[in-house]
Amino acid sequence: MAGRPRLEKHTVTGNLTADPVTRKVGESELVTFRLADTPRIFDREAKAWKDGETVYYDVAVRNAKLGGNVQGSLHKGNRATVTGNYEAVANVTKDQKPKPVLNHRIWAEDVSASLEFATVVIEPNPKGLWSDEMDAQAATVNVEQTAVKPNPKGLWSDEMDAQAATVNVEQTAVDHKWGLV
Repeated sequence: MAGRPRLEKHTVTGNLTADPVTRKVGESELVTFRLADTPRIFDREAKAWKDGETVYYDVAVRNAKLGGNVQGSLHKGNRATVTGNYEAVANVTKDQKPKPVLNHRIWAEDVSASLEFATVVIEPNPKGLWSDEMDAQAATVNVEQTAVKPNPKGLWSDEMDAQAATVNVEQTAVDHKWGLV
């Protein structure tokens, strides 16, 4: 892979464009999915936030246990954070008017559901569950068939804001006590 830009431990958060898919590559299996990251940019002239240009990442998971958990937990539209080795691969489109494009790829070492717009219940995989035969049928983190559920409207309330502020004040007091601030 000489000549390709590569970053170790790159982290990206975005939304899945489709459900994860298992692909057979030689004698191995990969779980793959596409992640769309659309940054929010402040337009000073309009004095408003706008969507920036969406960047798409092709994500591959080699670890069978992680791949099984990803496939059983995340679905199209879910927001997820991926950490792994990033590479940029230059290609040319096969359109009538070919143009150069950059494909963004991440070999995932860790994948997690974002809690910004959803709630998640963590169910650890049972001990002793894993065997070579079961790697392809990985246990999942799930909540009633889906791990990531949108927060119901009105779930976050003024009362919860007050509780969060109280926790922050208490943490700040602890940080000051130990000289961390």
